[in-house]
Amino acid sequence: MKAEQAGLASEQALVRGNRHRFALALDKAQRTYDDGTITSPVEGTVGTRVATPGTVLAPGDHVAEIHHGTKYVLAYLPTNRLYSAAPGQEVVVTDGVNRQVGHLERIQAIADQLPAEFQTSFRSVERKQLARISLAGDSVFPLLSKIKATSPGAPRTYWPPFGSRSRAA
Repeated sequence: MKAEQAGLASEQALVRGNRHRFALALDKAQRTYDDGTITSPVEGTVGTRVATPGTVLAPGDHVAEIHHGTKYVLAYLPTNRLYSAAPGQEVVVTDGVNRQVGHLERIQAIADQLPAEFQTSFRSVERKQLARISLAGDSVFPLLSKIKATSPGAPRTYWPPFGSRSRAA
């Protein structure tokens, strides 16, 4: 009985130690996960890609897409153009209803594949040169909308438009 009592006393000390370690681990987990509340490290607009409740996420999976920073337009310039486009040039950006002045910020040295909405059905995959247009002040265009950019002095129907999408950086 004395041996059993000594064994139970040592087991009781181990159980107390384990309970203390479990309480510390549970407290740390509650502080880390904040009862399931997820806080973005940046202030911005939540995009369309948001994980649905109940989705099992692996490390590295995205919970939500957050658009933040200054707004800009990605434009796709034809590589065989007859007009000039240079950084600093003023352009007019429109979605058919709203118009806003922007500036051609930079023209990339690479050509990229056009997004599906700009591709034509019966042609080979088109590639055009990427340009970035900064918008002055608050943008009036919805995020990821299809818009056109033109030269402010050109006729509205002639100057070749850039295929563009507004995007938050």
